[in-house]
Amino acid sequence: MNCEHARPLVPLYVDGELTSVQSAELRPHLLSCPACRGLAQAEQSLHAWFVPTAEIPVPTGFAAHVARRAVAGDTGSKRPFAPAESSNHEHSEPILQFVLHALAVAAIALVVVSIAMRRLDQPAAEELKAHESQALDASLFALDQINREELRAVGTNGLQGTRDGSSGR
Repeated sequence: MNCEHARPLVPLYVDGELTSVQSAELRPHLLSCPACRGLAQAEQSLHAWFVPTAEIPVPTGFAAHVARRAVAGDTGSKRPFAPAESSNHEHSEPILQFVLHALAVAAIALVVVSIAMRRLDQPAAEELKAHESQALDASLFALDQINREELRAVGTNGLQGTRDGSSGR
């Protein structure tokens, strides 16, 4: 078998739609041809995206509803199918809308309150500047005291050295 004949069969092989005779003819070619084997692997990886899901239940009366619409000449307007017992939902829809609106208002209120509380926790810009300048003044004062003490210590040692007649070196 050659590639020209094998390539159209590869998707059918991966899907399991070939007869056992066709599969037996294709397998040796897939083993010997890297290009067709790569095509088969690509098809298999494509299948991983299409995982079977659980069946979706069809509402009671759906088939009859479709048949009535078809007989009536309905061309398929975009109205959703509503079962006959939908009268209970008519009363709950306004309540649901009210609840959704109330939740939206509550969410907005929470955002506003959290922003306001955050601003209360942060000091104003003037307070920060005053606080920073006080801290800076305190730091400068402490450094000034350290410098004075060092100068006194050096001055005292320097004076003792000159009294003894030594140069302090």
